[in-house]
Amino acid sequence: MTKLEAIMTKTTTGVSAVGVTMPAWWPTLEGASNVAVLLVPILSALWLSLQIFTFARKHWRAYRTADDGFMGRRGAFGILAAASLAAAVPVVSQFEGRSLNAYRDIVGVATICDGVTLGVTMGDTATHAECDQLLARELRAHAAGLSACISDDVEKTIPRDMAVALISWTYNVGITAACGSTLVRKLNAGDLVGTCEQLPRWNRAGGRVVRGLTNRRAAEFDMCIEAL
Repeated sequence: MTKLEAIMTKTTTGVSAVGVTMPAWWPTLEGASNVAVLLVPILSALWLSLQIFTFARKHWRAYRTADDGFMGRRGAFGILAAASLAAAVPVVSQFEGRSLNAYRDIVGVATICDGVTLGVTMGDTATHAECDQLLARELRAHAAGLSACISDDVEKTIPRDMAVALISWTYNVGITAACGSTLVRKLNAGDLVGTCEQLPRWNRAGGRVVRGLTNRRAAEFDMCIEAL
């Protein structure tokens, strides 16, 4: 049984117990007047909801820090632990550039801030603070997506700067493309040098070589290989 299943079992058991556990003042209210006939069911539902919420919150926090919980698995992101994510922010921001107004990228996708495309429509605007938040959100999402494709044993061997290069690459090409790539297959095979050597191959957009992507991949390769 996983810890999540154990927690769910505890919650079910706890809820059952809560359903028959009433506060000490309940009998007094129940017999006080006719008004109580209306109040008791309402207060009973509120009391039960409060107990369920308290119980669930307590055990949910425990799961978030468990070994197999989504926040416990090496900081939730595997290789993309807090240090790698923090280091990736300025790297990705430099590669992407920042625009406070929505624009169409090289393949025509509406984009804003530091290469953010999710939910963006032409005419959107943002502040620098909003761009900071969007970039952090997107890096976390891409980091988690990449982490899910990499075996646990391999993740433990990846140096921080290599992780930064891979986060940057994944953010640029997308989680689906990254996870289905030869690069990730080499990574899961433990071939770290071969993994880095795959980066320069990802220099096309819209079916053609793009100089900006060639330069970006070269910088990511340097970061990756120098970390080994």
